[in-house]
Amino acid sequence: MDKIPATLTRKQVAEMLAVHPATISAWAEQGLIPFFWLPGQKERRYLRADIEALIVRVPASRAS
Repeated sequence: MDKIPATLTRKQVAEMLAVHPATISAWAEQGLIPFFWLPGQKERRYLRADIEALIVRVPASRAS
């Protein structure tokens, strides 16, 4: 993803965080990831800056 847009779809966020898109929806519903709704649509969008901040805050998954 060389050119990541300022707003991201659920799929793009899932790819960035290496999780399933359903996980992104669940995290958004739990308030763990900020999002906004597109006017007149049922699609959430996420700000790239918020996702990048999350990546910095949360360390990489720990190996068991």
